Amino acid sequence: MTTPAEFVAMAGAATTGALGTESVKYVRDRVLGLFRSHAPEEAEAVLERLDGYDETLAAAPGPVREHLARAAEEDITAALGTLAARSDEAAAAVCELGRELREMPAGAPASRTVTFQHISTGGGDFFAAGHDNNATKGDK
Repeated sequence: MTTPAEFVAMAGAATTGALGTESVKYVRDRVLGLFRSHAPEEAEAVLERLDGYDETLAAAPGPVREHLARAAEEDITAALGTLAARSDEAAAAVCELGRELREMPAGAPASRTVTFQHISTGGGDFFAAGHDNNATKGDK
């Protein structure tokens, strides 16, 4: 069984692994979304750190990149751990990020399917815009 601390470590490692790849924007947006939801006062600082790590790692040669990536991973994992410690909701969101990123192929552009369940519109219409949206009514 995977513990919350392991999910935090997975999320930190996957976030660092995405730096300098095509999936960095998706992962960056997911991490930033977590901070905006659970620690809005820290969101801009986290954004600056992620962008700084991305630029630095993209420009660094091989052996230096490895060393910098380890340092970035420690910092990102610590930030996610601090976020997870704020509340049960934040911990669950960080764990979900760890699960999600664990299943994403390394360096692959990511896509996300949104599923709405148990929709009750009170007889009205339900509209959802975007790509790959699913809506179910009742138990399915």
